[in-house]
Amino acid sequence: SMFDKEKHVCDATEFSYKEYYISCDYGTQNATVFGLWGKTTDGKHVLIKEYYYSGRDKGIQKTDTQYADDLEKFIGDYKVKRIIVDPSAASFIAELRKRGYRVQKAKNDVLDGIRLTASFMVQDKLLIDEDCVETLKEIASYSWDSDSSKAGEDKPVKEYDHSMDQMRYYFFTVVGNRKVRINKKECIRRKLIRMHSFLKKLFLINTVCSLMLHQPAKTFFVAADAAVDLVCMTIFQLVYPVRISQ
Repeated sequence: SMFDKEKHVCDATEFSYKEYYISCDYGTQNATVFGLWGKTTDGKHVLIKEYYYSGRDKGIQKTDTQYADDLEKFIGDYKVKRIIVDPSAASFIAELRKRGYRVQKAKNDVLDGIRLTASFMVQDKLLIDEDCVETLKEIASYSWDSDSSKAGEDKPVKEYDHSMDQMRYYFFTVVGNRKVRINKKECIRRKLIRMHSFLKKLFLINTVCSLMLHQPAKTFFVAADAAVDLVCMTIFQLVYPVRISQ
C-alpha cells in the first residue's frame, strides 16, 4: 500500500492554508461524506476534517435539507472557495445552489481520479488529519476488485469507499483541473511561438525578394517585417511573459 500512517497522517492545525474546498460523496442508502480540504502555502493538500453519516447504519435517512443544514454547520467559519459534489446528486446540488453556495459537479473519471490521487500520496502531498477516523479506516481497506482484475479490468471494490470517492472528486476536479488549464496555456504559448517563427520566415523571404525590386518596395517589406515582429513580441510579453528563443 502507498499509504503510510507515519507520512500521511497529521495534525491539520500545524499548517498554513491559502484555499479551502468541500468535497461531497452523496448517498441515499449509502453513507454521505463531506471532506474539508485545505491547500497549504507549500503546495500540500490536507483533509482537515470529515463528516460521515450512513442512513443504513443509523436506521434513519436524512433529507437534502437536513444534509444541507449539516453541511452549513460543518463549514462553520471557513471561507470555502467551492463545493465539489457527486454529479449524480442532482437534488442535493439544487438545494445547495438555492442557499447561495458555489457548487461544481465532480469529475467522476474513476481510474484517472485514483491515479492522480495516488500520485499526490506518493509525493507526500496528500495528508489526512488524525481525527478523520472514517477516512483512515477506508484508506486502510481500499483495494482492487480481484474478479475484475482477472477479466483484465481495473476496478476498485465498491464497498466502504465513500470517503475515498470524495477524495478522488477533490483531486481530479480541483487539483487536476488546474493542471489542465496550465497545460492549455502552455499549448497556446507554443502555438504563438510557432506563428511568430513562421511570420519571421515569411517576411525574411519577402525582404530578400525586395532586394531585387526598386527601393520603395524594399522599404515597405522591411517596415512590414518590423511591424509584425513588434506586434508578436508585444503579445508574448504581455500575455505570456517568457523569453522567446530565436
